[in-house]
Formats: sequence, C-alpha cells, structure tokens
Amino acid sequence: MKKIFLSIVIITVCYSVFAEKKLKLEEVIKLKLKNLNSLNYIHQEGSFYNSYEDMYLGYDKDDNANIGIIVKIIKKTYKKIKVVLIIKKEADNYHIIDILVPNISIIKDEVKKAKVQKSINSFKGVVIRKKKVINKVDAISGATYCHKKVYSDLNEMSEMIIEFMNNKNDLKKTIL
Repeated sequence: MKKIFLSIVIITVCYSVFAEKKLKLEEVIKLKLKNLNSLNYIHQEGSFYNSYEDMYLGYDKDDNANIGIIVKIIKKTYKKIKVVLIIKKEADNYHIIDILVPNISIIKDEVKKAKVQKSINSFKGVVIRKKKVINKVDAISGATYCHKKVYSDLNEMSEMIIEFMNNKNDLKKTIL
C-alpha cells in the first residue's frame, strides 16, 4: 500500500514539474506572438498521430494568420531536443524569423551541442517562397547524419506550419 501511495506521489510531482515547464514555454510563445504584433492567436495541440507537440497561429489586425509557430521534438540528434520554429508570412513568402531550442542544455558535450546549434541556426532568416520546401542537404553538402535529421525535421515543420497557416481554421481565437 505504501509503495502504491509513493508511486502516485512521484507521478503527481513529475507531472506537475512537466506541466510547469510546458506552461513556461507557452508563456514564451505568447510573448513572441505579442512582440510580433499578433492581436489574437489559436493553439492546436498535437495528437498521437501528429508528429508535432503544438502549433500556434498569430493573427494581425486584419484577421490574417501572419505568424506560425510549431513545437516538435527532434529525436535523431545526440539527444531528444525540443525545437520551436517561428515563421512570419509576408505576401507570398514565409520568413523563418527565429528557432528556439529550450532544452539544448541536455546535450552535455559542447562540441555536439555546437553542431546541433549550428545546424539549427543556419535556418534563421531563410525565406521560403510560395510554399517551396527548404533543401539544405545535397550530395556534396557534407552534412552529417545529425545535420541531415535536423534539416529534414525543420523542412517538415516548415511545411506543416505553412499548411496550417493557409488552411481555414475554425478553432477559437484567444486575445493576447
């Protein structure tokens, strides 16, 4: 009986710590949306079938989805890292304006951490024209397996958030 009670207490504490970390990330995302002139937003949580954790759309004063944010776990780096990709829509182009890795510190080896950060940072500022995918890996790029996985996942994330931005969404908007 004591073991069951202790297990329940441990699970409850772990869940509350996880929920607090997720809440902090959500607050950072809301702040980013507000700083990028979004007046309201929608939030869609990922499911078992989706490969992302969360997606957010920020809406401007004309009620257009001008900011897209997607959160995903990238598994094939040296450790599982959480990546937050932020895209801004301007006319028919999409700009990757920021990429956050809130848990990069779980990669303890500084050389490996630098490689992952360099791969991710190479996407900042990239312009995606008319929904075309980004292709940073080719036969002569010299990309390592880790780089290829990061590039592949960022491409997939970009495609998903751009598609989400262009679809009509019936989700309830929340004022920032």
